[in-house]
Amino acid sequence: MEALSFKLQNLKYCLAFRNEALLKEIEEKCAFSTPPKVEKVLGSLLFPCPSDKRPYIYGCMVLSADGKMAFLDNPAGHLISAGNRIDKEGALTDYWILNVCRAYADAVILGAGTLKVPRKWTAKIADPELVEARRTILNKQEDYPYPLIATLDGTDLPLEHEIFSSYPSVGIITSPWGAEWLKERLGRDCTLISSDGEFKEKKARVKIFTRGEGKVPATSEIMKLLRQVGIEYLLVEAPSYIWHLIEEKLLDEFFLTYSCVYVGGEYGLGRTRPFTTSDHPHSVLLTLGYHQGFIYTRQKLIY
Repeated sequence: MEALSFKLQNLKYCLAFRNEALLKEIEEKCAFSTPPKVEKVLGSLLFPCPSDKRPYIYGCMVLSADGKMAFLDNPAGHLISAGNRIDKEGALTDYWILNVCRAYADAVILGAGTLKVPRKWTAKIADPELVEARRTILNKQEDYPYPLIATLDGTDLPLEHEIFSSYPSVGIITSPWGAEWLKERLGRDCTLISSDGEFKEKKARVKIFTRGEGKVPATSEIMKLLRQVGIEYLLVEAPSYIWHLIEEKLLDEFFLTYSCVYVGGEYGLGRTRPFTTSDHPHSVLLTLGYHQGFIYTRQKLIY
């Protein structure tokens, strides 16, 4: 991935609100410090130490002002931000926040649908200063988070996609049925991961993480397995999987940006899986920032 120049003067983020009480609780349980560049733009940004049962999980995405995640004529999600023609600097800031989220993460989840859009997805970090901070301040061993693809049963994955040859290793999260289906058809060196030792020692190009029965993955058990192999902070960029984690009461935080464009159409988050008036999750704001065409939120999920 070609490095981009994210100069401080071009990152437009006006801080409007910080939930000091909740942030203090989070920051007291953190084992690292905020990289200086992040602090200058966003203020203090820290995560608590994860439990031993699963990673600390946070999502990052952008929605339109009317809550849509893609245009009907081109479903590439980044266009909700990049298509904001009145605030190019705000769009740059939104993209930089995504890179910040990657810098803090040990692994990042994308969905199978992302591999079907023309724009090439990458787990890599476009700001060299964040790559440096990732190693020296955030205590990461690699320059980018480990890529994980989420799929229910594997049948929606484009098996010849270049992602399988672009990284030394790629992980797949799926059901037991999907794991067997993929092993038979991927045509690459792949292995099922069940322990920390297997994850670190096996040099397979594709590593499959699975728990559950048949075509039904046990998501909480898969998250526990990810934690066992050393993934402490997990970023999720797949909208449908973000929603699934909210349904499972597993998403801890949501970095949700609103781009002030109006889109319409059917691509709404959670469109086919609604909550009810008697049973639905909530969120509280941790921080709120803005520029003329964007609203940047960091939210803590409450279940």
